[in-house]
Amino acid sequence: MVQPSPGEKGLDLGCGTGVHTLMLARQGLLVKGIDISAPMLEKAREKTRGRDIPVEFIQGSVYELPFPEESFDLVLGITVFEFLKNPQEAAREALRVLKPGGRMVIGVLGDRSPWTNFYRKLAREGDPVFQHARFFSPQDLLDLLPGVRGEYEMGLHFGPDFPAEEKERALEIEQAGVRARKRNGGFICGLWKK
Repeated sequence: MVQPSPGEKGLDLGCGTGVHTLMLARQGLLVKGIDISAPMLEKAREKTRGRDIPVEFIQGSVYELPFPEESFDLVLGITVFEFLKNPQEAAREALRVLKPGGRMVIGVLGDRSPWTNFYRKLAREGDPVFQHARFFSPQDLLDLLPGVRGEYEMGLHFGPDFPAEEKERALEIEQAGVRARKRNGGFICGLWKK
């Protein structure tokens, strides 16, 4: 859904340790990653030290992006909106910095999957991350930007307890789930075009 093109300007919302930021940079994009956590950003910066990678990591809030309107061709947010108090506000702010013709891709954890059950169990057991997580339905995801047409794809149709040695079977389950647009995927990815 991202469809990155070399030379595009990208923004990774809630970039954490820079996994997706660096993935986009390796594909030739000029990328900025923003996150509220200084320790996470330090880990991201460590990955680029001494290397010529066109990324910049910025500490800041996804609610008040320090960029002018229409600055980016691509805005990406992967597993960050689940942990925001006001995800709609963050989505509107992300749309503000997106150029006309640009793409915004938001990936969230689905609300009806074996993965969600696993994360909810962690929360009940006191996990400090998942105690605060909100899981999304496809409609919840699309409702982040009311009045703006979006679309979604759903994936991760096998659970966390699936045997690692059965990769081929996992791929079959995944492909069948995607084809059938099954509603129990663990990951939902939304796309909006401006």
